[in-house]
Amino acid sequence: MSESDARSSQFRGQSPPTHGEEWEVTNVSRRFTNREATTACAVTGSSVALDEPHYYVTVKRETVGRFQPPDYDHLIVAKDALDVLDGWLEDKA
Repeated sequence: MSESDARSSQFRGQSPPTHGEEWEVTNVSRRFTNREATTACAVTGSSVALDEPHYYVTVKRETVGRFQPPDYDHLIVAKDALDVLDGWLEDKA
């Protein structure tokens, strides 16, 4: 199993520091796009080129309404911030 596959099969019940405690990480995937744009890394604040490999983190929080779907948000994490990203994750086992 590759390093990025291992991260994709992990999750954490607590929220990343950029969100309130009701949020949880639900998915991590390694990606890049063909779009020449940059965004800030959710961990370091540094600029991340979206056309280079980085991590795309999905976070979710449950809503209070019975028929209201959960809220989702997405974070970009730079490839060199993996140590911090690993702190957000734990094995499913």
